[in-house]
Amino acid sequence: MNSMKNILFIILFSMIPINLLANEQWYIDEISNEVEIDYERTCNSIVNIISQNTRKRLSPKNNYASIEQIYERETISISEKRVECEGKALLSNGRKQPLSYGSYVDDIGDIIYFHSLN
Repeated sequence: MNSMKNILFIILFSMIPINLLANEQWYIDEISNEVEIDYERTCNSIVNIISQNTRKRLSPKNNYASIEQIYERETISISEKRVECEGKALLSNGRKQPLSYGSYVDDIGDIIYFHSLN
C-alpha cells in the first residue's frame, strides 16, 4: 500500500511542473495578444501632414487640387521606421480618388512623407 502511495505521489508530483509550464505559456500568449504597439507615426496620425504638404505643392498633374481628407484608411504595413497606408482622398475640387500614402525614416534620420493618387 505504501509503495502505491509513493508511485501515485511521484506521478502527481511529476505532472505539476508540466502543468505550470503550460499555464505560463498560455498566460504569455494571452498577454501578447492584448498588447498593442504604440507607433510614433500611423495612418491616422500622418493625415494632417500629408494634407498640408499637398496644399504647399499644388500640381497641374492633380489639376491644382490638394488632399483635404483621407477616408477608409487602411494600414498596409507598419514598423518603427516605416508606415504604408491606403485610403480614399477627398480632393479640394470635391473628387474622391484612391490614394497610397505613408512615411519612413531615411538613412540620416529624417522623416520622409509620401503620397500617390491612384
